[in-house]
Order: sequence, then C-alpha cells, then structure tokens
Amino acid sequence: MKLSTVATSLSIVALMAVTLILFACGENSTPVAAQSAQLREGIVARVGADDISVATVRAVATAQALSPAAALNEVVVDALFAQGARQDPPTSESRSAARRSLARQMLLELHAQSRSRPIGAEELDEATKYNWTYLDRPTGYRSYHVVAMLKKEDAKAKREKALAFAKKAREALLPVARFARETPAPERSEAQRFRVGSRPYDPVDTKFEAAVETVEKGDLEVTSQGVGVLAVDGSVIEHGASRYPGAYDAAYVKAVVELADSGRGGLSEVVESQFGYHVIMLLEITPPKTLSRGERLAWLKERKIITVQRSKEAYAAILQSARKTVTVEVAANAPALMDLLSIGSAAAAP
Repeated sequence: MKLSTVATSLSIVALMAVTLILFACGENSTPVAAQSAQLREGIVARVGADDISVATVRAVATAQALSPAAALNEVVVDALFAQGARQDPPTSESRSAARRSLARQMLLELHAQSRSRPIGAEELDEATKYNWTYLDRPTGYRSYHVVAMLKKEDAKAKREKALAFAKKAREALLPVARFARETPAPERSEAQRFRVGSRPYDPVDTKFEAAVETVEKGDLEVTSQGVGVLAVDGSVIEHGASRYPGAYDAAYVKAVVELADSGRGGLSEVVESQFGYHVIMLLEITPPKTLSRGERLAWLKERKIITVQRSKEAYAAILQSARKTVTVEVAANAPALMDLLSIGSAAAAP
C-alpha cells in the first residue's frame, strides 16, 4: 500500500569503441564526456595534457581493490579534477604537484574551507529537513493490519464478500488485541526502531497472522502485514529516508491515529481505503523528538554533515567547470586493454 518508493542506482563505466561516456563511482558522480582516440602504446586515456598509463590504472586498481574499469574511471576523474584545480590553484605548491597529489590536495583545501565557515540558518534548516528523523521527528504509529483487496471495477457482490470477511477477521482478532494490551512492546534502541526497511519482531505479529488464517477467505485476495512507523501526514519515519507526506493511504493513516487513545492493542472497526477493507491493530506509539537549534548544530557538527555537503558541492562545481574546457580521450582499444590488465601488487605509477 505504499504509494512512493525511493530508488538509488550506482554509476557504471561504459567503454565503447567510437563514443563513450564515463560515469564516476562514489563521490565522483559527475558524468564526463569522452572521445575515442588512437593513443600511443601503454596509454589508455588522456585528460587534457595528462596521459594515463596502464601501469597507473593497475596501481590504483591494486591499491583500492577496484576492477580495472573502475580504476580507470577513478584516475580519469582525478585528472579532470586536477585540471580544474590548476585553473585556480590554492597555493604555489599545488602548481608543481603531481596530478593525483594535486587532486587530493585540492580536496583537502575544499574540506578546510568548508569547515572554516559558520553554519547559516538556511543550511541548518536544509540539513534538518534531510535528517528529520534524528532532529525533528513527529509522533509515530506502528501497526499491523489485514486487508481484503479490492479494485475499482469489482462488482457489488465481491465487495460485500470482502466486507463480510473483514468483519469476521475483526472478531477473530479480539483475543489478539487483549494479548497485545497485556504484552509490552519489545524494547529496542532508536536505531532499531527506525531502521530503513526493518520490521522489529513483536510476539503479536505471529498471533495476528494465526488469527487471520482461521477466517475463510474463499477467492478473495487477502494480505496481512506489519506497517512501519507512520507520521500523521502519512510519511514513513525511517532513518535515512526522506519525508514524503501522503506516502500511505490517508484513510489508513487516519484510522491508525484514531487508535492512539486505545494504546497498544487498539483494534479498529472495518476501514475502507482505496485498496479494500482493512482491520488495523495499533502496536506502538513512538514519541516525538525535537532538538533545539544549538542541539541540532552540535549533532550536525559532530557528524560533519554540513561541511561534507559543502565540499561535495564545491567538488562538483570544479568538475563541472573542467568538463567545459578539458578534453577527455580514451584509447579506442580501452576495453581490450582492461580485459588484459592483471591486478597484482601495486606498481609504481608515472
């Protein structure tokens, strides 16, 4: 019944004979347009005036436990970043530094600059928004439910059958509700309670499922499952997840919140939602958590969240600028070179 999901995808390296695009892994996520070129033997890529040798790729792959393709990608992005850094080097020492040393030195400079600036109100608000479950968390409601599924086009007869099932299921769940009221919710840390994708074990769960199984469902599609901690606005309260009001059906959320006065074991009447007829049991109410401005600042500083974000943004800006002026060429036979590359002990890279 979740209406929205968050998906993440990893960048990959695509090596093609004529046209190719390099997608940087990890923090190097800016796409780099690259041309296919005929380069001298032993050279797999050229970034501006910098040649990247097979030996360099081998050394990076060995040192960082990367595949040859990923290592090539790493070196290309470092070289591109170094080209951007050279356009406005932070110190005279940087001008004579080697390619990778310059890139790393520039990163250190970016981190230092990020740490030196005070955190503004807008940055604090933005960071609070993305770390809301730690810094500004509303009251939450964890529940279990059974639903007789329906579709808009289902006939009246099927709807009546689904409603009848839901009423019988509620009767079967009354003893489970009494058990829940007599059995405290299991003790868990905050991290366990709000972990992304997790559903903590609760002895009520097993009894709920067993009770539902005693009710004849016929040809109805019936689903029973636990639901994570929900806020009043329908957001799922999970560490690391963005806040999405309306992520859960409004009728369901309203019914769960209305069970708050009953506490653990509160059992709803039959609730109709866009998905069908539900019977819902409240299992836990999690208290709100709101930190003061000073407490939020201390929490964010301890974890370096804002300074790291600043560094990432500055890093991306330099790469973006370099992409517009620096030519990246990859050997036309790069795929073959990568296939033949053996990874052993780290070799000296020119």
